[in-house]
Amino acid sequence: MNRTLLLKLHRYVGLALAGLLIVLGATGSAIVFEPELDAWLNPELFRIDRPGGKALPPGELIRRVEADDPRIRAYYLTLADRPEKAAVAYVAPRTDPATGEPFDVAYDEVFIDPVSGGINGRRLWGECCLERPNLMPFLYKLHNRLLLPMDIGRPLIGIVALLWLGLAVVGGYLTFPRGGPFFRRWRRNWSVGRGRTGFHTGLRLHRAGGLWLWPVIVAVALTGAMLGFEGSLRSVVGSISPSEETVWEAYADRDDVPAEPVSYTAALAAARNRVRRAGETGGPDHISYAGERGLYRVAFGDPDGFGLGTTTVYVDGRDGRVVGMTGPGDGSAGDVLLRAGQPLHAGRIAGAPGRIAVFLAGLVVVLLSVTGVVMWWLRRRRQ
Repeated sequence: MNRTLLLKLHRYVGLALAGLLIVLGATGSAIVFEPELDAWLNPELFRIDRPGGKALPPGELIRRVEADDPRIRAYYLTLADRPEKAAVAYVAPRTDPATGEPFDVAYDEVFIDPVSGGINGRRLWGECCLERPNLMPFLYKLHNRLLLPMDIGRPLIGIVALLWLGLAVVGGYLTFPRGGPFFRRWRRNWSVGRGRTGFHTGLRLHRAGGLWLWPVIVAVALTGAMLGFEGSLRSVVGSISPSEETVWEAYADRDDVPAEPVSYTAALAAARNRVRRAGETGGPDHISYAGERGLYRVAFGDPDGFGLGTTTVYVDGRDGRVVGMTGPGDGSAGDVLLRAGQPLHAGRIAGAPGRIAVFLAGLVVVLLSVTGVVMWWLRRRRQ
């Protein structure tokens, strides 16, 4: 393999992507701990009068959110039996009967004390830009699709991730010594220290930084490409390992959606009974209601814990009957592969250690991009 050609390819593709990789690496590191940072930055939104107290029933919390502003309806609520911070309800505007158009509502998140039921505040998720309430959702939106429309931004991120994956593979190969005792010479590339010149110091940082977290960087780049081309990938994987039909898909076309569904509280109680019979031990994480399907979804377990995510119980909004339950490892092999993309990308599949590893990998990507540009500039100046 022509090493000189690979080196030039690595250099110039890296230079072309440096700006984007700095943005994606820095924002990726930040949003690994988005829930914790958001609560730290905005204590007024997440405050709770009696931490650890018994939470009000979800139906009561939804009622209070909607009573506070009759123009909206709530469709999602975070849950905790003994909450330590405010619950978050996601809302959408109702239709104005006078005009037939949706009400003009300038927010889609409501923060509510789950113990007292008091409203802490509201926010429009992803609104620009760097004010405390908007910072973490804005960074997530920037990382997820570069602030572009979803159908443009996600594929663009997928292309960048594929090129980044190639950079990582070629960069790893270029650290291999050309001759002599392989491991003795390769071991030197793992050490960080001051070089003879600024260029050599940058080179040591560049090589060692890439090597120490190379497996994590490759995994994040690969899953980033998977998420960017999720629709196309789903079709390809489905042709090899067809997806099993889910309750969610089965309830897509219903003509009997109830105008007044069973309550959130009743749906949660039915879901609790189902997971208890299945031997699940995790507490509820959130509940949502899809009005167009007449279906509740209740998630149990820690979304940031080890594994592929939460267990979901489906409850029919017409009669409160449990119609299905999906665990993280259920479905075909293709289903499991596709489901693993997001937890792998965010490091959640390995719990707190995985999140820390992805956080560090994002910082290393910034380091690699900066040192790559600096080395190129120093070489150009010397020439």
